[in-house]
Amino acid sequence: MFRKALLVFLAALSARLGAAGELTLEEGEALLRQFAPQHYRQMTLENARDCIDVSFENFLRALHNIKYPNGDPPPSLLDETDHRVWGGGDAAFLELHGPWEPAKRYVLLYYFHDWVLVASKDQGRTWEAVQDSGGFLSYCHSPDCDLGAGYLAQVDVDLDDTPEVVIGYGERDPRAGGEDLFIYAFRDGRLELISPGTQDEETDEFIRKCHGRNFWVTTELSSPFNRAFLDDVDRDNVAEVVVMPGLRDWDETIDGSWEEYSGSPGPRCRQCVEMDQPIRVYKLKNGKYQLWKEIDRREDFPFGYPALGVFHPGVVTYSQLKNGQGLGELRVFVSTPAIGWVERGPRMTVDDYDVGSFVVDFNGKPLKFRKKWENKRFPELGKGDQVVNGVWVYELLRKGCPPWEVNPAEVAYPHPDPCREYAFVGPYMEFSVRREDVADFILRSAEKRYRELETRKAQGAPLKGPEREVVFVQVDILGSLKNGKRVLVEALIGVKKDTSPQAPKAAAAK
Repeated sequence: MFRKALLVFLAALSARLGAAGELTLEEGEALLRQFAPQHYRQMTLENARDCIDVSFENFLRALHNIKYPNGDPPPSLLDETDHRVWGGGDAAFLELHGPWEPAKRYVLLYYFHDWVLVASKDQGRTWEAVQDSGGFLSYCHSPDCDLGAGYLAQVDVDLDDTPEVVIGYGERDPRAGGEDLFIYAFRDGRLELISPGTQDEETDEFIRKCHGRNFWVTTELSSPFNRAFLDDVDRDNVAEVVVMPGLRDWDETIDGSWEEYSGSPGPRCRQCVEMDQPIRVYKLKNGKYQLWKEIDRREDFPFGYPALGVFHPGVVTYSQLKNGQGLGELRVFVSTPAIGWVERGPRMTVDDYDVGSFVVDFNGKPLKFRKKWENKRFPELGKGDQVVNGVWVYELLRKGCPPWEVNPAEVAYPHPDPCREYAFVGPYMEFSVRREDVADFILRSAEKRYRELETRKAQGAPLKGPEREVVFVQVDILGSLKNGKRVLVEALIGVKKDTSPQAPKAAAAK
């Protein structure tokens, strides 16, 4: 999905992170130990007879039945992304960033169902607890709930330069979604829950006594075994929250015989049937997320029609991106809108595009419409043999496996196999965009991709696909149909490093 607001924030956050001192893994673990809630410390002698030992060391070791030597945190605590997403199990931490004084630092400490916010006024030399969750965060929809993992991230959902905090359950990065999302605004040095939910009293005396919590906090942003996620649905630069219908197990009393359906007498599938629920969309109103609208789950492409795009030239070099050598405007070819595997409702074509509405998603720079191309190779929309991102295409061999390039008269989309391509089916549109509006983004994305490939190569991983010669960068383009519905274009361009000139041979010794 397209998240313009999130992309803008991430770019700004990356710049801030480069300048600020980041909490190390060792410092984070030390804070987790220092400020662990009472129920994660050694129980007092009075409670030892009634409460199990849930010291912090046992807390790290016992859950998931994984033994961590010397109390080391689980490997998923390690920062594996560019944007400082920490988490992945029993304990996690996230240093927060925002428009406060440089001497101040805030760290969110996460303990499975609890969190504690700590602050420092002296650049991290001393810390104090300023807030805790007050109750257990309730999530997970399975008897295996204790096997779940929570993750933390910052997202500036409304572009006010004070990023919100998202706690997600079930996926690696909560910005991409999770089964449950809790969203907090940072206000006056404290976290305020802005996602909808309820508080339920804890009636179990054992939990009240030994865990020190009297209520559970349950979120409305919950999709059992599916996901809730952030997306700027209405293009107002404020992220909405989309909650998909939950998933359930196959039930023969409702769904019929599993053996007849699957042709196998084996066990029925689990978490595979979409519940009969609408897609819920929550909008930020007066500082809180509120239910905005519900959408029939059977509606095709409820948040916009995907389309494929390719740039021409199909491959550019670092120097062309930096200096504009040989580049003025870049041409962009856009396919017909998606129709999906099973077509329901009217079929949209390129004639349904509002050609004046297309913009680069991450910065809003406009594309200029050039012309409509008739597809002489595959003129009929229904004659594709593959579907890519919902769009019908025709898979072809590339004779001789030449270097990637785009032929405006026979446009195709890159295939993972460099000797194949996905040919556009039906008419397509040509737009153009100024080089300077996308060059820096393409260059930075390519440099990052090359670094990833170099890391894989150093680890002995074979390089497959077109990335053996070039790396492909996706530039998201946003447009509209004439009926007002969004068009979400994934446009690819290849990037390669400049060929280094060969050094002159040394003069032969006389």
